[in-house]
Amino acid sequence: MASQLTGQRKAKALRNAALIGLAGALLFALSPAARAQIYSAEELTRRASLGGQDGWQLVGGFGGISVDQGSGINPSTVLQGPSSFSSFAARTNDSNFSFAQFTGLETSVVLQIDVYPVFTPMALFGLGHDSITDTDSVINQASETGPLFGTMTSNGARLVIQEAGRGTSHLSSITLANLSWYQIRLEMDFTANAGQGSGSLFLRNLSLGETSFTAVPDLQNISLGLTNTAADVRPFTYDGMFIGMGFGHMDNIGVVPEPATSALLVGATLFCAVLRIAVKRRAERDGRKAVPRV
Repeated sequence: MASQLTGQRKAKALRNAALIGLAGALLFALSPAARAQIYSAEELTRRASLGGQDGWQLVGGFGGISVDQGSGINPSTVLQGPSSFSSFAARTNDSNFSFAQFTGLETSVVLQIDVYPVFTPMALFGLGHDSITDTDSVINQASETGPLFGTMTSNGARLVIQEAGRGTSHLSSITLANLSWYQIRLEMDFTANAGQGSGSLFLRNLSLGETSFTAVPDLQNISLGLTNTAADVRPFTYDGMFIGMGFGHMDNIGVVPEPATSALLVGATLFCAVLRIAVKRRAERDGRKAVPRV
C-alpha cells in the first residue's frame, strides 16, 4: 500500500510538472517579448501636428508630420506626411507604448509598416537610441538610427532598405502604385555578416486583399551596417522609433521580437505530450493503471 501511494504521488508530481510547464510556456508566449507590438495612430488627435502628441517629437525636414483620416480601405486615424517636402519624427518607449528591447543576438526580428504613397512617397521606419554623445534626449542624429526601410522617392515610391546610421540606401527596382495601401516587412538577423546584420524585405498589397507576403527579390540578405552608428547605439540599446515621411499615409508600425508565439505554443504542446507519456510508462512499470488524462 505504501509503495502504491508513493507511486501515485510521483505520478501526480509529474502531472503537475506538465501543467506548470505548459502554463509557464503559455505565459511567456503571451508576454510582450513574444507578441507583435503594433503602434496605431488611432488615439492621436486628427488635423493636428504629430509633434507633441504621445511623446512624438519632430526632428528634422520641412512641413512636419500630421495626424489625419486615412484613405481608401483604411479610413482610420493615420500619420500623414507633408505635401511638398519630407519630414522626420521620433519617440522613445514610455508607459503609453513600448516595444520589448533586444539582446542583440536575435536572428529573426520583424519590423512592419502600412504605407499609402501619394505624390512625394517617402515612408521610412526604423528603431534607434539617443546617444550620450549629444545633449538632448531624442533620436535626431543619423548616428542614432538603426536600419530603416520602406519607400523612397526615386521615380516613384521605390522600396528600400537603408543601412544603420542613415548609411547606404539599397533601392529595389519595384515601384509601388500611388493611392494603394501596402504592408511592408523587414526581417532582420542581427548576428549575420560578422555583426553587421542582414535584412530582407517582404510586401503585400492590402488594397488588393493580398493575405500573404512576397519576397522583394532584389532586397534579400542586405547588409544592415549595424556598426555604422555611434558606439552606444546597437540593437540591444534600441528603445525608440524613428520615421520619415513625404506626402502619403503611414499606420500600424510594428515590432515583432523573437521567439515567435507560435513556436512557443508548439514547444509547450510537445513538452506536455512527452511528460504525459512518461507518466503513463511510469504507471505501467509500477503495475498500476495509467493515471487519468489531464
